[in-house]
Amino acid sequence: MLHYDIVSYLNPKECAMPKVGDEYREEVKTRVILAALDVFSRNGYHNTKMDDIAKKASVSKGTLYNHFSGKEELFRGIAEFLFKKEMTLCEAMFTENDPVQSFRIMFDGISKLYEGKTGFLSEIFSLVERDEKMRAILSEAFAKEVEGFAQIISKMQSKGTIRQDIDPSSFAILLMALYMGIFMCRRMFDESLLREQDLMDIGLRSILFER
Repeated sequence: MLHYDIVSYLNPKECAMPKVGDEYREEVKTRVILAALDVFSRNGYHNTKMDDIAKKASVSKGTLYNHFSGKEELFRGIAEFLFKKEMTLCEAMFTENDPVQSFRIMFDGISKLYEGKTGFLSEIFSLVERDEKMRAILSEAFAKEVEGFAQIISKMQSKGTIRQDIDPSSFAILLMALYMGIFMCRRMFDESLLREQDLMDIGLRSILFER
């Protein structure tokens, strides 16, 4: 079973780097992104001020604006940051021979990535319905995620471990929809009504293998 060191990039204190040049700049940028992720999760996008993020990240407003021109650019930065982390988890699937187990490991890793940050995901679903700019940013991030995921699926198809009669991009969207659907059900309904393990396994086996 794979072990994911999620804490190392969800806890700013664990992300410390030597405070020199580009490395320090990247460390500060990551700290700002993590702070914004936390504040957006608690307050919502529209109720958050750049001052709130600067305070949470323990940086000056000048430093904050050196990295991001405003909330919109910062939101895009969060989307890109999370995309890279999700792709790292996806690539780790190849250490498992059982494709169902591989995808479960990936989804478990993504769940840990968003642990304590589910408010941000709820905010995303709300924003795409009423804010065209945010919808465009998130659509761009989703397209990149589908592309990256599809490349991994294509490699698995080449290995013969999963069915080969579905276009990799469509395959990626189906699997992402399965995960997001179960995630939203967990948020909306009593979890005792859900047999998440069974739902995930049934869904994965239905999608991954030909009958």
